[in-house]
Amino acid sequence: MHKHKARYVYQKQKLRDVNKCEIALVKAAKPENHDQIIAVHNKIKTLVDHINRVKNELYRNKDLANMSENFNKVVNDIQIDFKDLDLFITHTYSHVLPLQHLQADGELRLKRAIDSMRGDNASDTVKAQLEYMLESERRKLAPENQKKIQNIRADSEKQLRQQLKKQAEAHTDHLQDVVNMKESELKRQYTRQLEDKMATEKANYKLQLAAMLSKIRGMVNTAIQDINEELEDPISKAELQNTKFDYSSKTSVDWDIAKIEQCDPFTAIHLQSLPLAPVNKTE
Repeated sequence: MHKHKARYVYQKQKLRDVNKCEIALVKAAKPENHDQIIAVHNKIKTLVDHINRVKNELYRNKDLANMSENFNKVVNDIQIDFKDLDLFITHTYSHVLPLQHLQADGELRLKRAIDSMRGDNASDTVKAQLEYMLESERRKLAPENQKKIQNIRADSEKQLRQQLKKQAEAHTDHLQDVVNMKESELKRQYTRQLEDKMATEKANYKLQLAAMLSKIRGMVNTAIQDINEELEDPISKAELQNTKFDYSSKTSVDWDIAKIEQCDPFTAIHLQSLPLAPVNKTE
């Protein structure tokens, strides 16, 4: 008796759970999930019909069980013959046993159906709750993540600028060193080329002075020779005695020697050693 009462309470509790599910579906109904709500509602309706059928079978089995219990009680009260009682009990049990199996099978199907329905509903509810919780956490973490990303980006840009500045300074120092080295090299090349050109010009100038000296010396020798030839002529000798020697050429030659001495003293010394007055061979 207590066993049947417990089963009845269990079934009643499951029906209340089904009603709660329907109420939750009505509250959760929205235009976007209308089709899903209808599908779940149809599933609940099918489950409720199945529960009612199983419940009716359960009631019939319960009545039969009560009849069996009452019959056993009556049999015990009248104390009939044990042999006949055994036969009667065996016969009755043979009819009651299938009914008990049917009742157990119905209860099992009812339990499976309710568990299945509860599992689907719980799964959807859990999914909805998880999605809501995830969305809430995402909204909470989004500003923090955005702030972290901005800080990381700012730090990266700062480090990049520092690295670029260091590279630019190093490159500038390197370029300055290269410029200084190039400037020193160009100065050395310019100084060497200038010295070479000055040495070349000085050598050419000395050659020109030497050539001029040779030319002047030849001209002087020629003039001296001409003067000597004229001195050997009696007529020219008499004219020369009556004519004073003109030293204007000597002044001109002295000015030329002084000018050459400013450029090359060594050449000037040779020019000064030359005779400026005619030499009289007869004396």
